[in-house]
Amino acid sequence: MGFLDNTSTTVDAILTKKGRELLAKGDGQFKITRFRLSDDEIDYSLYDTTHPNGSNFFGAVIENISLLEAFPVGKLKYFLINASEGTTAAGIINFSTSTITLNAGQRTTFNPTTDNVTDNAYIFTLSNSSAGTIQGGSAGGGSNTPMGTEVTARGKTIRFTARRLNQDLNATMTIEGLQSGARISIPLAIKAAPAGGVKA
Repeated sequence: MGFLDNTSTTVDAILTKKGRELLAKGDGQFKITRFRLSDDEIDYSLYDTTHPNGSNFFGAVIENISLLEAFPVGKLKYFLINASEGTTAAGIINFSTSTITLNAGQRTTFNPTTDNVTDNAYIFTLSNSSAGTIQGGSAGGGSNTPMGTEVTARGKTIRFTARRLNQDLNATMTIEGLQSGARISIPLAIKAAPAGGVKA
C-alpha cells in the first residue's frame, strides 16, 4: 500500500484475481464488464461549510488529503457507484434529516428508503453506545451494551433512545443498504440532562 501523487488527476485501478488470470492468458478473453469505484480514504465530515474564507474553501482539507493506491474489494466501505446488476443508477439512501439533536430520554425512529435499488434491510451502526440504545432489528444495542462501544443492528427500521448524560455527546448513526451497498452517516447530537433529572 502506498500513496499517489495527487498534484494531477489520477485514476488507479487493480484487477481481481480472475481478471489477472484472463489477462495473463492473452487470448482475448480479458474484457472489463464490471468495476467498482471507492474513496475510502476520504473523510467527508471534513467538508467545512463554515469556513471563514467562503465556499471556495469548504472542501480545501478534503482536496489536500493524501490519496491511497487502489486496493482489493473486501473491507471497502464507501463505493461511489454500487448498483445492483442490471441497474443503471447507483442506490442512494434517503433519510428525513441530515442531523438529529435529542435530549436525554428522547426517541427517534430510523426508517430509511433507497432510491434506484430495493434494499430489503439495512445495517445500522451507532458509533458510540454511550449516546443511546437501539431497539428493533437483530443484534441491536440495548441497555446492557458496554458504554462507549460501537453497536450494530440489522433490519428495515430501528428506534434510537438517547441516554441520560452529564455532558453533551456527539455520535454517528451509519446506515448501509444490504442490497445496494449505499451508505449514509447521520450525525447525532445528544444534549446533557438538566440538573433536575429526566422524566420518563
